[in-house]
Amino acid sequence: AWAERGKLTTARQTAIRELYAGEVAFTDAQLGRLFAAIDALPGPSLIAVVSDHGEEHWDHGGFEHNHTLYEEVVRAALIVRPPVGVEVERRVEAPASLID
Repeated sequence: AWAERGKLTTARQTAIRELYAGEVAFTDAQLGRLFAAIDALPGPSLIAVVSDHGEEHWDHGGFEHNHTLYEEVVRAALIVRPPVGVEVERRVEAPASLID
């Protein structure tokens, strides 16, 4: 509501971007803890992490998600980490979709 009325100052947009960056950093740290705990378990583990959407940060005048189909909103991350000690022979640069 307030965002749609154009009430966001540049300072508030910067603060929102910084809060989002903080959320990403916190999630990264927690995933690191989770992966370390998984690595401590016996046997090999394949880890896959997938997101369900991206975020728009005023790239097209809006922010958040669920209201546009711009690339930054519909793009999702797919990260696959092989078991510790398994060498990856190639990296796939081709786009993947959530169905993958």
